[in-house]
Amino acid sequence: MSKDKEAGQSLPDGGDELTAALAGKSEAELSAMRDELIEAFDAIHQDGKADIDADGFAKLEVLKTQILAVNATAEEVVTTRKANAERAAALRAAINPVKAEAADDEEGGTEAGDTVPEAAAPEARELFPPVSMRRCSPPRSRRPSARP
Repeated sequence: MSKDKEAGQSLPDGGDELTAALAGKSEAELSAMRDELIEAFDAIHQDGKADIDADGFAKLEVLKTQILAVNATAEEVVTTRKANAERAAALRAAINPVKAEAADDEEGGTEAGDTVPEAAAPEARELFPPVSMRRCSPPRSRRPSARP
């Protein structure tokens, strides 16, 4: 397994080893890796002005494979992040549904006490803090009061 030391990377040339090496990397790590690989590619390529020998072409091929793998992994990370955000929003909406009544629809608004899911109304998030941030008053005593 040859490594590309010039790019400052210790990535495998390709295949399953390359895929495994990229797995679990963050978007920022992949972006930095891509920048370094492209810089190494450009150093050899020199805008097509370099007289590249067989060894140089072999290095360019390896770098191309690595760059394409990093790009594909970065796309998967973004796609997964977006899918997770949508799934989380759906779960949030499921536990905090909009209380829609016929009167609300006619009035075109919501009444105090109605809940609005975060995904449906971003402006409502500013008005109503998350449940974890709301202050709760202590429960009232259930003892009968001395007052009539």
